Amino acid sequence: MTSSVRLCLSGPDANWLFLEAKTVRLNVPSGKKLDREALEPPVLLATLSCSEEGFATIQYRIVVQVLNENDNKPVFLEKSVMAQNISELTAVDSLILSAQAKDKDGDILMFVINSGMADGRYFKTDVSTAGKVILAQSLDYETKQEMEFFIYAVEMNTKERYSSSARIHISIVDGDDQYPHFLPCNFLSYGETSVCVNPIYTANITEGQIQPEPLKLLPGPVYAEDGDKGLMTAVSYSILSGADRDHFLIDNVTGAITLVQAVESRVDTPAFSLHVMASQVNDKKKYSVTQVLIRVLAANTHPPRFRKHQHMGFVREDSSTAALVTTYSGRVLFLSASDADFTNGSNPKLQFSLKPQSNHTELFQVLHNGLLIARANQLHGKERYSLQVTVSDEDSGEMDTCAVNVEVLGRGQKEPPDPTEAQKVSGLADATILAGSLAAVVLFLGLVLCLIVCTVKSCCYHQHDVNQATLATEKQPSVINSSKSATSASGLYFHEYCNELAEDLNKCPAAVEKRELTGRTCKSTTVTHTAGKIGNTKESILQPAPIEVMSNKEDSNTRNILTSGKTSKRVENRSVYLGNEEPSNESQVQVEHRT
Repeated sequence: MTSSVRLCLSGPDANWLFLEAKTVRLNVPSGKKLDREALEPPVLLATLSCSEEGFATIQYRIVVQVLNENDNKPVFLEKSVMAQNISELTAVDSLILSAQAKDKDGDILMFVINSGMADGRYFKTDVSTAGKVILAQSLDYETKQEMEFFIYAVEMNTKERYSSSARIHISIVDGDDQYPHFLPCNFLSYGETSVCVNPIYTANITEGQIQPEPLKLLPGPVYAEDGDKGLMTAVSYSILSGADRDHFLIDNVTGAITLVQAVESRVDTPAFSLHVMASQVNDKKKYSVTQVLIRVLAANTHPPRFRKHQHMGFVREDSSTAALVTTYSGRVLFLSASDADFTNGSNPKLQFSLKPQSNHTELFQVLHNGLLIARANQLHGKERYSLQVTVSDEDSGEMDTCAVNVEVLGRGQKEPPDPTEAQKVSGLADATILAGSLAAVVLFLGLVLCLIVCTVKSCCYHQHDVNQATLATEKQPSVINSSKSATSASGLYFHEYCNELAEDLNKCPAAVEKRELTGRTCKSTTVTHTAGKIGNTKESILQPAPIEVMSNKEDSNTRNILTSGKTSKRVENRSVYLGNEEPSNESQVQVEHRT
């Protein structure tokens, strides 16, 4: 109010204004900011009323235009930059998405893709102001399945050049653009592309044999899969060529190869070369071919074997890059193996190698002839290494393993002597002592055995005489006087005869006859005695005759009884003693025994 005039502001935006005397000023309350983008339209409207007493009130419209200030950055619409799924078969220059952004200041915007990122080079914007993103390069699902890049919205007509960014995620969908390939793949780089090279499978069979189970192939069983990992279309297997009169069959589902006809001679057919094809079931035009080499081997029944499975080796610390590993007494360590399938045990296909599990295998190397080499310049005295050496048959794949313990000797240190040689020397002495002891025992046992045999023979002879006396008694009851028993059965002796008594012996009274076999004749000796006295002897030569058992008939001239009251004196080592009965002086008795 000035003097008598009163001024007043009113209207919807009057709170943004205030009067200072006759001046209208902008009123910005604490905590508030005048934002043109928040006003619609971007103006402030107020009414200035002027009144004075006695006069009518006059009103004036005040319009305050809010000028634009670049105080807002562009903002992307969330829906326009969401993740996208794109097939790898999408053609180049195809539209991928349309990015949209707004600037509250109404500034003109342009869209830019950051090509500095690895995945940004696959995309570009066609028209800068439209926000359309198109495909710049072809996609490959097998190389990359996920991509990300940044797109920027930048003000074009302001000096501030405010901008904002959005991260866009692209998922690549697999398409059927790859052919099957056999595993394991040998990938080779071709520019920026990785190419799969099919492996060559190998196997061995034995001549004259049929294997009911599938062949064991290297580097693994025949297996192929669709090159499109996201689709994994089923494949079918077949043998294109090389079956050679259908020796082999292949399972069209699993790819297993089976030998169905034996190979008669490895000389005529040393190997087979099969060409195997794997094709997609839904598209036969998408296929791949590999080779299967099958070698025919002779019958192999024995695996290779090391002649010794535990070795002790020594190597001296030295400045040389290579040194032979030696064993006791400085002898070169030589690892040898044999194969019983060969006549001399020497298999030319044996291969020596160090197992990766051995410690510090980079310091040692085994040659094809079984020699072990060490890097002496990288070794130090008193070090010990444990090596595992394998020998394998290249044809059959069979193998054997031996252990080699290597001790590093200091400079000038000699290899220790072989402990087995000392054991051999001591063992030889022990063997000599043992042999002497055994010889003494055997000699003693021989003497004991001889005594036992002699005793047994003596007993047998004695028993034989007793049996002969008993037999004579049974067959000639008239020999022994029944009135008196014999003194002893051992007092009865008999002689061997060849023929009947000569006629002249019948004339000799009380004769005891002894006949000895000489060559093919029989020598007869007659001894005449009376009352225990030995008389004259008479010899005659008789021809051999069949041996007969003496009859029980008594002959007056040859009476087979000899008795004496006294012990008779043995005559010619074959005399006969009987009983205690004493015959008369004039009685003549003669005894004859035939066998």
